[in-house]
Amino acid sequence: MLILFSIFNRKSWNKIVIFILTIYVVISFLWWMYLLHKKNKELFYEQIQIAQIQYYTIHIEPTSIFENTNQYKVIYKKFMAQNRMIFSEGIVFMLLLFLGILQLYRTLRKEIFLNVQQRNFLLTISHELKSPISSIKLCSETLIKRKLLPNQQDRMHNIIISDANRLHNLVENMLFAAQIERSDVHLQFENLVYSDLLTEITQKYRHQYEQQKFIVNIEPNILIHADKSAIISIILNILDNALKYSNVDNLNYIYLQVIDNKSVMTIKDEGEGIAIEEKKKIFDKFYRVGNENIRKSKGTGLGLYIVHYLVQKHFGTINVSNNGIKGSKFTVTLPLIHG
Repeated sequence: MLILFSIFNRKSWNKIVIFILTIYVVISFLWWMYLLHKKNKELFYEQIQIAQIQYYTIHIEPTSIFENTNQYKVIYKKFMAQNRMIFSEGIVFMLLLFLGILQLYRTLRKEIFLNVQQRNFLLTISHELKSPISSIKLCSETLIKRKLLPNQQDRMHNIIISDANRLHNLVENMLFAAQIERSDVHLQFENLVYSDLLTEITQKYRHQYEQQKFIVNIEPNILIHADKSAIISIILNILDNALKYSNVDNLNYIYLQVIDNKSVMTIKDEGEGIAIEEKKKIFDKFYRVGNENIRKSKGTGLGLYIVHYLVQKHFGTINVSNNGIKGSKFTVTLPLIHG
């Protein structure tokens, strides 16, 4: 609570400072423009007076009034040119000033947002590491210290394997996100039987999450040209996201079909769903749906960020929409090759 209060105060203070600075600079600049205009006007009247004295000294009986002479027109033209220069430069300066302040404000907001995200990420990653490590340690100690029945041993082994896989996927996502930041991602493209790969992963999930309900419809012999590890990462991250926000009683749908000469994978859940304002943010790094203070789901905010990156690298698209009344639907479209 104190952290959030300090963040709020810092954000409010930054806004106040920027607002005061903007008002001060604008008022100062408007005053400067007024003084320049006033000085230019005074100089104009002085030149006119001097020119009038000279004119009436030479022309004792002038044939026309001074305002109609070429000398007056030259002075007046110079005066108007100086006014235009003052106001045009003033407008350009004000425009650049506002653009600069707007950019500064956006940069500060982005910096604060990134700081909050990184702080939340550190808190999340600490929990994500601590939880499976504690579980693995407890199960291992139980297997060593106690004589368990075969079915109990199998259950402990499954828990250890599940948590070990969770740790492995977590580390892999963190390392891959770092590679993306360094632009150090190298994909090995090959011809893959997309159908077989998705079927294999689905069977493993059915075995691992026996209490979950899956409805699967995968067309056979769908071929794509892709990096195998990248496609596996896409499938795993979307499936993990679906299961993360679903209850045991919810249905999970996994479809793969050919539509308009493209492979279309659809993964739907009947979980909490995603708010409209958050749909555009879920592919951002570290972003997680919901309130960070009351969130119960696991995750680091890297999974969908990696998925979006990999789909783009495969010249595909990914879309998220509502799954009817509740839940979410992720649709990944990738180019198809013919065998």
